[in-house]
Amino acid sequence: MDYKESKNLNITFKNDEAAQEVIVTFGGIFQKLRKYFVLWFAVAAIAGVLMLVSGIISKNSPKTPVSGLVSFTYKGVEKGKAPDGSKFDYNSLRSPAVITDALKELNYPEKMVAGVRAGILIEGVIPADAIDRITTYKSVYENVTSGALSAAQAMLDVTYYPTQYELKFNYADLGISRSEAANILNTMMECYRDYFFEEYGFNEALGSSVAALDYTNYDYAEAIDMFDDTLSTMSSYVSSLSSEDTSRFRSTKTGYTFADLKKAIASIREMDLDILSSYITVNNVTRDKDRLVAYYQYRIDNLTRSQTVYEEELATITESIAQYEKDQIIVFSDGTEGMNTQFTEASDQYDKMVAQKISVQSELSSTKQRIVYYQERIRSLKSKLVGSTDKVQKVEDELVLLNEKVDKMITLVNDTADDYYENESLAGTYNVLVPATASVAATSFSAVKSIIIPAFIVEALIVVLYLCVVLFEAIKEQHLVNRKKKLAAEGVWTDDESEDGEDDADDEKTVVLSKKEKREKSSKKDS
Repeated sequence: MDYKESKNLNITFKNDEAAQEVIVTFGGIFQKLRKYFVLWFAVAAIAGVLMLVSGIISKNSPKTPVSGLVSFTYKGVEKGKAPDGSKFDYNSLRSPAVITDALKELNYPEKMVAGVRAGILIEGVIPADAIDRITTYKSVYENVTSGALSAAQAMLDVTYYPTQYELKFNYADLGISRSEAANILNTMMECYRDYFFEEYGFNEALGSSVAALDYTNYDYAEAIDMFDDTLSTMSSYVSSLSSEDTSRFRSTKTGYTFADLKKAIASIREMDLDILSSYITVNNVTRDKDRLVAYYQYRIDNLTRSQTVYEEELATITESIAQYEKDQIIVFSDGTEGMNTQFTEASDQYDKMVAQKISVQSELSSTKQRIVYYQERIRSLKSKLVGSTDKVQKVEDELVLLNEKVDKMITLVNDTADDYYENESLAGTYNVLVPATASVAATSFSAVKSIIIPAFIVEALIVVLYLCVVLFEAIKEQHLVNRKKKLAAEGVWTDDESEDGEDDADDEKTVVLSKKEKREKSSKKDS
C-alpha cells in the first residue's frame, strides 16, 4: 500500500526540547497484527483450555458439593405458608426422617444420618425481578418526603419467600464417591415427596391411631364403643375432605368418591354396628358383668363433666351474641334533617360466634344422649341375666366380621385420601426441577456454563493486551523511521538499506556511528 494513500494515525510525543509527531499507518498496524497473531492465538487458546480444565476438575472434586433444585407451587407458599396454613419450614427438606428413609432405601447404615444432614445446605432462590422490585421500593423509601412517609413504609413492607430451593450436599467428610453423593441427594429429594404428602395430607394420624387398637382386649360393649369412635373419626375426616373437594374427585386406586365413602361408613354403622350393639344390650352379653357396670359408670362420670363444660361454654357464647354490637352503616340523605338512615349488619366475628354456638349445642346434645344410653345399659345389666354361651359365640363371630369391614374401610379411606392429595389437592405442589448429577458430560457442561463469563473477561483482556502490544510496536517502528529520515536530512545517515524498518537495533548503532564520524571529521578540519 502506498504511504500517501494509507490512512494514518497522528500521535504527538512531547519532551522538554521539542515536539515530535509520529504518523502510524493502518498498513503498519496490520503488519504487526499478522506478526503477533500466532502468539496471541496460542496464548488465548491455552488460557481458555486451562480455565476449562480447571473448571471441570473443580466440578468433579469432592470439595465441590453436588446440588439439586426443588420447587413448591401450592397456594400460600409465596407468603411463607405451608399447605395447612402454618409457617413453612424449608429445613424439613433435610429432616432426619427424610434422610433415614433415603439411606434405608439405598442400604446405607443409619449412623450416616448425622453426617449427611450436616453436609446439606439449603439456599432459597430469589428471582431477579423480585430483587429489582425490593431494591426499587427501598430506593423510593430512602428518597421519600416526610409527608408521604407512612405510604412509603407500607409499600416497603414487602417480604419475599422463595418458592425454589437449591440443596447442596458437601460429601467430602463422608468418604463416599461423587456418584454415591448424587444418588443419596436424589433419593432424599424423592423421599421428601412422601414426607410432604404425609405431613400435609392429614392421613397418617388417622391410619396409625385406628390401627393401633385391638378389640379383643375389651369387653363386647367396650369393643362396640371403640368401633363407634373409629367410624365417627373416619366419617368426620371424610366429611372434611368432601367439603374441601370441589371437583368430586374419584380415586383411580379405589374407585370411590368421598361421598361414596361417607355412605359406606354410614352403612357399616347402621347395618352392622347398631344391630350388633342392640343384640349385646338386649341379651346382656358380657365377659365380666361387674367390670362392665364400672366401665359404664366411668363413662357417665366423664360425660357429665363434659356436659357441664359444654353448658357453661354455651351460656358464655349466648351472652356474647346478645351483647355483641353489630356493625352500623349510615346512609346519608340529600341534606334534609332527620332523613339519614341507619341500620346494622352482622360481621364475620358475629357469624363465627353463631357457628360456634351451633357446634357446642350439637356436642351438648350428643353428650346428654350418651349419658342416657349408659344409664339404661347399667339398669339392664343389673336387672337381667348374662347372655348364654351361644349368644357370646355369636357376638364374637359378628365382631370378627365387623373388624374386617372397619379395617377395609380404613384402607379405602387412606388410599383414597392419598390419591386425592397426590393427584388432586397437592398435585404439582412439590417438584424436583434439577436432579443432582455426577456424570462427566453433565459436570463438564456445568463447568462450561460456570466459566463463560470469567473466560470472556480473560479473553477480552488478552485481546486488549494484544492490541496494545501491536500499537506500541507500530509506533516504535514508525518513530525509528522518522528519526532516520531526520538524520538523513541532516547528512548523518548513510545506510539506506534499513529504511524498511526491519533491523531497528542495527539502525540505531549506525546513527550513533554516523554522528561520531561527523564529529571526528569536523575536528580534523578545524586542525
